[in-house]
Amino acid sequence: MKYHMLALAIVFSFNSYADQAVPVANAAEAEVVLPSQSADNVQQAQSDPADLTENAINDYMSDVQARVAKAGKSHSIQFFSGQASLNINRNDPDWAIFREQAIQEAVIKARESYLTTLNRDVVQEQFREFFSSKGKPEPTASDFQSEAGVTSLLDKAILLAETMLDKELVEQGIEPATFKKATPQIKRDLFRDAIGTKTLSKAYGDLSGMTVQQVYEFIREDGTGHIGVVMALSAKKREHIRALVESDGRVEPIPARANPEFANVSAGLAAIPEIYLEFGTKVFYDDKGYPMLVSFGQSGVRYTRDPDERDLEREDAHQFAIDNAYGALAATYNMNGDHVRESIQKSSKTKSETFDLIKDGSVRKNSGAVRKAIMRESEALSSMTASIQGLTGVSVHHKWRKKHPITGKEMSGVVVVWHPVTVQNAELMQSGKSAAEIEAIMAPNEPNSPQNGGKVQGRKSVDRFDPEDF
Repeated sequence: MKYHMLALAIVFSFNSYADQAVPVANAAEAEVVLPSQSADNVQQAQSDPADLTENAINDYMSDVQARVAKAGKSHSIQFFSGQASLNINRNDPDWAIFREQAIQEAVIKARESYLTTLNRDVVQEQFREFFSSKGKPEPTASDFQSEAGVTSLLDKAILLAETMLDKELVEQGIEPATFKKATPQIKRDLFRDAIGTKTLSKAYGDLSGMTVQQVYEFIREDGTGHIGVVMALSAKKREHIRALVESDGRVEPIPARANPEFANVSAGLAAIPEIYLEFGTKVFYDDKGYPMLVSFGQSGVRYTRDPDERDLEREDAHQFAIDNAYGALAATYNMNGDHVRESIQKSSKTKSETFDLIKDGSVRKNSGAVRKAIMRESEALSSMTASIQGLTGVSVHHKWRKKHPITGKEMSGVVVVWHPVTVQNAELMQSGKSAAEIEAIMAPNEPNSPQNGGKVQGRKSVDRFDPEDF
């Protein structure tokens, strides 16, 4: 019976082991331009990708914080970073999908680092346990036998435990027959001294207005590596984005912010270099100074040799990219989060003795040394929900497919754009007015534009961060 009890204990140990919207500004503002996304952000890592990513993030944040301080905005702009490992070989057909998920993970971690600073509640318990036992008689052979009444209560549990134990032993590389021949044993704790701390923390808050400023990749030749992101947050940026979305397109241009690269929005987006590094929602300006909400979404394409399957995989990735683009826009406009973490840490000092029943019926005593142990267990859950309603006139202005420069795996992406003029046009189309009425409304304000959309020149560096926007 002692074997049976030991079997139960081992099975259980196998299974439980866990050692206000605001008006849009009409006046031009001074710009401080920071480094944009570039091919320098994607490097074939020769050393530890995690270290390279962390160093790149630290360098960027030091630089941007210095520029923000110079602009007198240190009190109103915060930066948060997140990192994720990409531990997947380049030969895996889902490598590009894992890469996109790693970027998502880094973004979630950056948001989480901000979330845990909001409305935080913490409860902590500390405890100490002391036990001592001396003078007990040593067990005899009869103590190793089953006690009356116990077997009948445990028969079913023992049968189940033995079946489970045999399976667990095989998985551990131990023959069940050999194990069952093991010497029956009784273990006693002579003393136990332990301390522990249990902590429960909760946080919740508004995550709206957080925007991705930089994405870094450091990838080895075999496809493994590390990804990091830097996100920025300010009340001004959050209110600006909300004001745009809720304006129904009634927004005045800011001529001083006009960007000729976006005379044709679709062409301007197509000219962005390393577009696979763009993630989340940003504010761009067109050639007349109209602000645009530009949301980048992407997904990986699962590799397959079959042409028909390849077309299906590309369509699937394209749809996920659209989901991610609209999701990023919703997250920037309106996102709330909750975070819960529970942890326990315990240290103990224990001295035990064991008694083995020998085949001849004698009992052998073994005294152990004082054993010191640390036990840690933690569980955390972050939940973030984004929502946006009633979007009209927001659509995909650019879609792309590219192969990753290091692994050659295919990526698919889209760019969703909110443009005030497009939104107003869409609202008019949905208003039920006649074509003549629409023409009469639009004619006085219709901007003069080149017949061919104008010449567009893609540039490597575009305005990605301006402290005056925050």
